[in-house]
Amino acid sequence: MKKSVFTIVLLFCSSLKYLNQECMKKIIKNSFERMQKGAVVILCFLFFTTSNCGKSKSEEYDIYENHDISACGMDDPLRNMDWLAEFTAENSKPTHDNVYYYWNIRIELYANIDTHEKYLVISFFPINLQCTETYCEEPPDPYYSKHVYTCLGERLFIINIEDAIDINSYEWDEFFYSGKNEPQGIIWYRNRIN
Repeated sequence: MKKSVFTIVLLFCSSLKYLNQECMKKIIKNSFERMQKGAVVILCFLFFTTSNCGKSKSEEYDIYENHDISACGMDDPLRNMDWLAEFTAENSKPTHDNVYYYWNIRIELYANIDTHEKYLVISFFPINLQCTETYCEEPPDPYYSKHVYTCLGERLFIINIEDAIDINSYEWDEFFYSGKNEPQGIIWYRNRIN
């Protein structure tokens, strides 16, 4: 490339008969300096744009654990309920083969106002929605699900709006819309933040 630029400059300069030898040297010198600066800029650009190639960005999660809440007759259900501890451990840093990898997850404690029976509701939201200790925005689209469990870890029912599996609308309405079951607090959540 340098040789071809030099040749072009030399031909150009020699075609101008009125230019003296000093002028030709300046033109040739300036051409090489500009070409070198351009090459440095191109090399820097290539270095910075390709320096991150091949590096996989690991996902980061915001995890909230409420160890101060009591549920199902025991303190700290995150540690003292085996099935719940196992679920949260598996989902705190999920891998791509984890079934819930692409979801934010929230676990809430519900209580029946008449019987005082406790339930755990595990909700799955698309990763673009966020939860805090006191609030979780409801998804604007129908691709989420809620699983209702007893204290022993038995699933009572599930609603998965995406394909409506295992749903008895009477049970769902009775649980969530009758006013008989109220949320008592968030036990755990995981939000993907990148």
